[in-house]
Parts: sequence; C-alpha cells; structure tokens
Amino acid sequence: MEQTYAAELLAVRRHLLGQENPETIAVAADLALAYRSQGKFVEAEPLAREALDFSRRKQPDDWRRFRAESLLGASLAGERKYAEAEPLLVEGYQGMVARKEAIAAGDRDHLNLARKWLVQLYESWGKPEKAAASKQQCCGDQNPGNRAVEAANTPHRPLAALRSSSPAQIASAAAWPADRRCAPSRAAERMHRCRTTPIDPPHGIRR
Repeated sequence: MEQTYAAELLAVRRHLLGQENPETIAVAADLALAYRSQGKFVEAEPLAREALDFSRRKQPDDWRRFRAESLLGASLAGERKYAEAEPLLVEGYQGMVARKEAIAAGDRDHLNLARKWLVQLYESWGKPEKAAASKQQCCGDQNPGNRAVEAANTPHRPLAALRSSSPAQIASAAAWPADRRCAPSRAAERMHRCRTTPIDPPHGIRR
C-alpha cells in the first residue's frame, strides 16, 4: 500500500536527519494526510500532532503550521471528536487563507482540503447553519480562475511512483539537500515524491 512507502521514507529520514528536522516533519505530515485520506484517523492523529508541535515551536507563522492544525483537526473530526477538532480546523483554514500568497502553487490543495474539512466538520456534527456559513465564507475566499491556472501549470507525481524505488534509492533521496529535491506535489490524495536518482546510499543503509 502507498502508506508503506511513505512510512519507509519517514523511517529513513528519522534515522538520517533526526526527529527535529523540517524535512522529517514534512514527511510525517504527508503520511498523516495519506492515513486520513483512507479513513485511518487514529493512525493519522499522532503524526499530525507531531507536525503541529514542531511547527508551533519552530515555525509558528509559517503556513505549514496552519496546515498541520487543519490536518490534526480533520483527523480528530474523523474520530468524532468534534469539539476538539473545531478550533483547529477554523484556525488552520483562516491561517492558510491569510498566508495564501506564501503557499506555492503546487501546495494550494492543502488550502482546498482545509476548506473542505471545515464544511464537513459541521455537516457531520449536525450543525447545518454553520456548514452553510462556512461554505459561503469559503466561496468568498476562493478564486476559480487562479485555481485553474495553478492546476494547468503545476506538475505532480503520485506517491504510488515510490513503488518502483528501492530502499537504497529512497535513502538517497531522503539524504539530498532540500534545494535539490523536487517541491511537494498537489496533495489531495497524494504525497510528494523526491528525486530517486540511483546513487550510493548513505553509510549504514543497505541496498
């Protein structure tokens, strides 16, 4: 399954880069998204909490902090912990909207998901008035023309492409500097794939 490859990449990054590395946290958040996408809310929650804890301490004003809030809120909502999920989803969405210009085109689906999850929260919670109000607000925040341009110009690769990568290739990609790896792809049901040019893996990692 796709989560297997994401989990393997996360394990390699934890080993090579450590727990407190932004690249490690990025993969943890992507794996949380993959779990949440398949309804594995309990598995998604601790990874989303890890990403949020790191972001609040290390990058409190970065849009990724608000992505992590939204992701944790969506995981909790999936567990029917609606009261705990609501402030996270609201703040996460509003924080990303306020920082929209700082979000790369290839990452804008995080904002779209945050919008969708907020509406779904109120629908599942039995609060149709709030769901309707959220839909109206979200429509006001949305610009379909810009989204169409972004979608047309943003290349992306599915996480499933990792299936063709060996453990050594994954280890090599995880060890590359951030400026030599590809940017994250559009993230609805996807996770970014790093370059997997076959090079010698770091010391201690088997082929």
